[in-house]
Amino acid sequence: MVYIQYLYPLSNVSLDIIFAMTPIIVLFIFLMVLKMSAWKAALIAGIATVILGVGIWHADLINLGYEFITGAFDGELYVAWIVLWGLVFFNTLVYTGNFEAFKVWVARNATDDVRIQAFLIGWTFNALWEGLVGFGFPWAIVAPILVALGYDESKALKVAALANTTPTNYGGLGTPILILAEVTGLPLLAVSAAAAKFLTILSIAPILTVIYLVDGFRGIRDIFPLIIVGYISFAIPFYLVAAYVGPFLPDIVASLVSFGVNMIFLRYWRPKRIVRLTTNNNLNSIGRNLTKEEIDRGVLRTWIAFFVMIVIVTAWTGPWSPLATYKLFVIGLKAYSQLYHKIETYYMIFNLFAPGTAIMVSWLATLPILGADLSTIVKSLKTTIRQYWGGILTAFFAVGMAFDFNYIGMPYTLAANTRFLGAIAFLFISPFLGWLGCALTGSDTVSNTLFGVFQLAVASILHFPTYLTVALNSAGAATGKPVSPTTLAAGVSTSSYARREGIIARANLPWTIVFCTILAIIGILMYLFAPYLFA
Repeated sequence: MVYIQYLYPLSNVSLDIIFAMTPIIVLFIFLMVLKMSAWKAALIAGIATVILGVGIWHADLINLGYEFITGAFDGELYVAWIVLWGLVFFNTLVYTGNFEAFKVWVARNATDDVRIQAFLIGWTFNALWEGLVGFGFPWAIVAPILVALGYDESKALKVAALANTTPTNYGGLGTPILILAEVTGLPLLAVSAAAAKFLTILSIAPILTVIYLVDGFRGIRDIFPLIIVGYISFAIPFYLVAAYVGPFLPDIVASLVSFGVNMIFLRYWRPKRIVRLTTNNNLNSIGRNLTKEEIDRGVLRTWIAFFVMIVIVTAWTGPWSPLATYKLFVIGLKAYSQLYHKIETYYMIFNLFAPGTAIMVSWLATLPILGADLSTIVKSLKTTIRQYWGGILTAFFAVGMAFDFNYIGMPYTLAANTRFLGAIAFLFISPFLGWLGCALTGSDTVSNTLFGVFQLAVASILHFPTYLTVALNSAGAATGKPVSPTTLAAGVSTSSYARREGIIARANLPWTIVFCTILAIIGILMYLFAPYLFA
């Protein structure tokens, strides 16, 4: 017998919504209010999901256990495996001394103005790593640079996390958009362009936010010329690549273009008022134990290593590579969806050539470039395990919980009960469904898989432009990234907040709600005044 996903298990709209939301509420209470480690919070929320699935939705306990294990291994292969090797690469940079040289170079070329540092490192450099790796790794590499520049660790993580929102849609070489086009059956380039329209506009919000966090509204006013130059130099290539080339490289191209343009602009313009951190008033003192030759050599090695990783990961994981679609085996369960009136399959694909393997190969290729010996390699591996064991457990429990949540049909219960709100009200809710999917799983891709078809169906029922709600879902998912347990576990792994993710999650939550609300308002305005842009 195929399990039936009941849309209205209690035949009461309010109770159905409350019980469908309970796993999310439990997760956030234990993570953010009680400040529990992400893996423990995910485990407890997973238990709550199973209890509700059996008691309210009448799911089979054995099937839920099977689906949980399926999801747990999916989390290890497609989240933890990626971040693990990203962190090994980072720690190798650190132990070879190349990262110290790179920090000195960044500090001395970005000036000692804290607002400019937040923009260059927190925004543009962050987007580069999101395009390649994602899953919180950008925080893990960006935050230590900001700390070295004098930032308080919690502020460094907050800046890195909130900047790492809008690039998420095109992270991992555009995988979220690729999946969204696949599940909806819509043309890939049209889906990519629709999402990019929202994100190109929305990206100004995290840029302004990171500057505000550092120096308030006065800081925004002081470096407004740089903000405009930086935003335009990012937004134009980002949109053009996404809309006319595809979803594979917008983050990477836009971040590199913006970083280069900003560095050139800073040669000719500097703010009149320089804001320095009291812990680091003189950047010339950073790296004073390094000679100019050592700094130059370290910077060159680091940039070559970055380039090697970009080339290998892009060639390996892009849609042009057979490795990206290789399937050793597929496991999962089927369920009948009352929302779609068809059988859905909830599965994981076991691919030995998953993106994490590409990063591992990239790391191996960079070892001679970075000058890493055997002791450095061993030290890097040991440090990574010590930093990230909590993240490995988080990926196991959080994604296992998400698979059960999806298999039970809880997202569909939420969706079915919100589609009757009316056009404007639903447009406001639409990006929050995406937010919810990503906040739960850490993946824009999973969020698009969950709600992509539903958003398209509602667009048809309510006579929305074809791509409007689909793009809102994907863009909304990006705003949920800073509060996802799997992302948090990876992002804080190189800091003292490792396994104390709840503190950072609570600090990020209000801002993610603000971003998603802004997105919802943009969506409503587009529907009212420019619907042809999404037809």
